[in-house]
Amino acid sequence: MEDRVAVTAVARDYIEGWLDSDADRLAGSLHPDARKRSVKDPAAGTLDLDELDIPPWLERVREREPQPYAREYDVQVLSVYDNMATVAVLSEPFVDYLHLARFAGRWLIVNVLWQERPPRG
Repeated sequence: MEDRVAVTAVARDYIEGWLDSDADRLAGSLHPDARKRSVKDPAAGTLDLDELDIPPWLERVREREPQPYAREYDVQVLSVYDNMATVAVLSEPFVDYLHLARFAGRWLIVNVLWQERPPRG
């Protein structure tokens, strides 16, 4: 249970840091070599991925106003096994699947697979 609480806290730092334009909080949730990817064009039939370069992405977050989206989101811990975990974060604009790993007792996001989420209506 302690690991689930810690993993949830990291996922909250990720989504709240992004929503609130708190780049330091967001960066604190990410491993230095973290990757953030999405399928480039799902309908195209290609295997192309969009990959966000994390340092420039964090700078854009740091320089912008907080996001206008609702602060309602759902964090679902899907699995925790030893030193790895998978979490789904469902927010107004996105679905993010986070892969986390534990480093010397500290959980960090090492991979994010995301896509836009249709507005709730």
